Amino acid sequence: MSGSNQWRQTFANRLDGLRSQWVDDFKRRLDSEVEPAFDELAGFVREHGFQTSSPLNQPERRSFKFELNENAFVLLTLSHESMGDVSLRCEYFAPGAQPGDLVHRAPLQDVDRDWATSRFQEALDAFVTAMEKGGKVEGSFEQDLISV
Repeated sequence: MSGSNQWRQTFANRLDGLRSQWVDDFKRRLDSEVEPAFDELAGFVREHGFQTSSPLNQPERRSFKFELNENAFVLLTLSHESMGDVSLRCEYFAPGAQPGDLVHRAPLQDVDRDWATSRFQEALDAFVTAMEKGGKVEGSFEQDLISV
């Protein structure tokens, strides 16, 4: 193997190792911080008629669903971005309302139980507001949540 090919192989292996480490850190953070926040809030909203689930569980993405019925729900998906960043995409659907969509980005180190609880609560608040207003949410919820 030539020197250039050797370097390329070594470089690719090192980079793959870093990517694997970032994904492992993401999964650990989800398990230790986000899941407990979801479980705690899920217990509360189930008392108010919601069903909760985590329909997507992949190494680099996990989703959390709060469902009032099949046409009224909030779906939050956390995705591993590059180099220790995560993105949260929230979609909510309410009868008589336009579907809502928002994106929030954060460094993985900022994703703790309080962060997750706040994001879940904000998404549920936006959902209820959309239902109350028939889809005419005042202000820009997405603007409030986007931070880089």
